[in-house]
Amino acid sequence: MRVLHILTACPYSEEEAEVLTPWLWRILREVERKGVKVELFCPRYLGREGERFGDLYVHRFSYFFPKGEILGYKTAIPELLKINRWAKFLIPFYITSGFLNALILSGKENYDVIHVHWPIPLSLFSLPFKVKGTPVVHSYYTVEIKLAESLGILGKVLKILVKTANVKTAISSYSAKLLGEKNVIILPYSSALEFKEFFPPKEKPENPRILFVGRLVERKGVIYLIWAMRILKERGIRAELRIVGGGPLMESLKNSAKDLDSVKFLGKLSAEDLMEEYKRADIFVLPSIVDSRGDTEGLGVVLLEALSFGLPVIASNVGGIPDIVEDGKTGILVPEKDPVAIADAIEKLLSNWEDAKLMVLRGQEMIRERFSPEKIADKLVRIYDHLHRGSPTLEMG
Repeated sequence: MRVLHILTACPYSEEEAEVLTPWLWRILREVERKGVKVELFCPRYLGREGERFGDLYVHRFSYFFPKGEILGYKTAIPELLKINRWAKFLIPFYITSGFLNALILSGKENYDVIHVHWPIPLSLFSLPFKVKGTPVVHSYYTVEIKLAESLGILGKVLKILVKTANVKTAISSYSAKLLGEKNVIILPYSSALEFKEFFPPKEKPENPRILFVGRLVERKGVIYLIWAMRILKERGIRAELRIVGGGPLMESLKNSAKDLDSVKFLGKLSAEDLMEEYKRADIFVLPSIVDSRGDTEGLGVVLLEALSFGLPVIASNVGGIPDIVEDGKTGILVPEKDPVAIADAIEKLLSNWEDAKLMVLRGQEMIRERFSPEKIADKLVRIYDHLHRGSPTLEMG
């Protein structure tokens, strides 16, 4: 079976793959190991050629002068459009060239399935294959659904493309609800970090080290975690907060924490250094919120990483987070924008550490069953096989 994946970007080397959706390449290689031939279709970056990424064949298309080919590689397109006002002028060239190159490729090659990631607007590139009768899978990652909602009439036109898919998947129940379609398969992605086995739950710490990992943007809600640290200090609980990640709110957050010696900003770390932070931490907190633009967590994959490293987790009850954190079972859910609730949850874990360890073990079992690359690849192969054989029903279990 031969499957073409349509993507916003493809790495040129294993080193680049470590920072460019590494979870996706891990899953696609699992799919290949299960007997499916995977090929990739994506734009060039800065004019760079390259027909192979490891053992995967890549069809790269050019859409502008080399120095202008910047969309979707180091920065997600929606983010890039916010920080680079000229990037929006590349969109017509990107869409036009992508469609024409897909049209040419559809005339040369035959695929059993087309799999579109970030289908708004990339499903436009699948239309030439769809006209040939090739079945199409869409995978939605939340951000493109929110983008369509912000584009008014254009967004409504683009959402018509959703109807062209034979099978639709979303990374969480929250994303599926946003999409507003029936029969959406929940197909999450896995951790960006790779580890061969889970770490055992930590022993109860005397002076807990609390960890946050993520972009320092409004929807991560880090300010509420900093305020929670102030509350813990007032209660006489000695704890350290280590914040990993960079972003536009770095300086304002530092100013908010300037009188708290217990709050450390580490910036963006390498995969190796990040793993060390997970190993040395005791509790992980993801205080996400629904931000002023209505954005929130599509899933919260850092929670999978934390559980895998043996950390009990606390997270806000927003977006796709409840797909990972079942309150009292695999972690603790708290209301968004509530530093008192965060402080209470940290104190609860410290007072009931044996329960915290059980949450970690249940969370790790949940990851094995639902979030491992092997399990996700199994589901993908079943979807492809269903479409290839033209079966009338699809049972995912």
